[in-house]
Amino acid sequence: MRKILLVTLLFALSLTGCPPDPDPVHTHSYSATWSYDATQHWRECSCGKKTDGVDHTAGIWIVDQAATATTTGSQHKECTACGYVTEIETIPIPHTHTYSDIWSFNTTQHWKECTANDGAKSEVANHTGTTCSVCGYDSSNPSVTFGSVTANGSATATTTTLTLTFSTAITGFAVGDITLDGVAGVQKGTLNGSGPTYTLGISGFTVGGTLTVAVAKYGYNISGSPKTVPIYYYTSGGGSYNLGDTGPGGGIIFYVDTNGFTVEMVNPAQNYTAHYLEAAPADMATTFAWASSAFLPPDFGGTGNWTAIPGTATGIGAGRKNTALILATDADAPAAKACNDYSNGGKTDWFLPSKDELERIYRTPTGSNMGTSYWWWSSSQYANNYAWSQDFGDGKQYAIAKHNTYSVRAVRAF
Repeated sequence: MRKILLVTLLFALSLTGCPPDPDPVHTHSYSATWSYDATQHWRECSCGKKTDGVDHTAGIWIVDQAATATTTGSQHKECTACGYVTEIETIPIPHTHTYSDIWSFNTTQHWKECTANDGAKSEVANHTGTTCSVCGYDSSNPSVTFGSVTANGSATATTTTLTLTFSTAITGFAVGDITLDGVAGVQKGTLNGSGPTYTLGISGFTVGGTLTVAVAKYGYNISGSPKTVPIYYYTSGGGSYNLGDTGPGGGIIFYVDTNGFTVEMVNPAQNYTAHYLEAAPADMATTFAWASSAFLPPDFGGTGNWTAIPGTATGIGAGRKNTALILATDADAPAAKACNDYSNGGKTDWFLPSKDELERIYRTPTGSNMGTSYWWWSSSQYANNYAWSQDFGDGKQYAIAKHNTYSVRAVRAF
């Protein structure tokens, strides 16, 4: 009878299963490293539980790249607790006023204006005498306003004509009443028109630039002079290309500057002038992090620490130097190395584009040929743990942590 009961009990237990052992007690161990999103930061346990969750507190502006005479800079604010970047701002190019040698005037005063047409004035003073002994203003003469000057031409067409517009016609207006300055070699051609709009042919220059146009006519008080206008000189540079054309490296032309731009090198003596930028015909086959694992902290999949790359810049012409600087410090930096190792069309001088070069790709026909990804890396560092990237979905540029894997597109300058 006892045997029957024991067998019955064992059979019942086999149907219901033995009760499980109770779970061991879990003691939360929170990371010393902050986790964060766009609004808060916290410390996280391996089980997912959070502690110390608070909103970000932004600190002071930190300059990442100082502005130069030719390129904008950048600065940011970080959360004082976790380091999350809360704001990003561009630092504009500083401007030093350069004043014209020619007087501008109205009925009561004369002055010299900044050649950048930014409204800054120097040597402002009242006229001296009926015929001003300083600027030549004569109150008995009719007054005419020099309203505007425009020029034809573009990045792919040389300027041949200036159009000058005044408030009224000027009797006897002639070529000799116009002075051109600021671009070497410019020669005046035929002046046409009966006013108040006139056209002036120009030629003789071999490089574009900002042309200063001054007008002075005996018997008239002409105010609003001088004015400036950009003019263009188109050269093929060994080949004539338009935006969207196929370049000599088999890529897509996405930037044209017929005046030429400086391609910066690590050794400034090796800097050279280029007229075009072309992008590789396709993205790399995979995505890449900006920094190699040796330059990423363990919390971000690396074996080292965040490392700054000194000297990278954001402007047009900076990408080739940026790429070399990155690889000089981090020889295995995935995004830069992929572009540096790339070759196509017999060309091997490809590099990871700078922030501004990448933005140009987005703005040109090349942008429609950027694969299915939304995000691409530039070679411009933002901070020791961030670099500039571009979202081709919304067109905005963001400073992103260097461990993220994004698409890359190699470019070259020629």
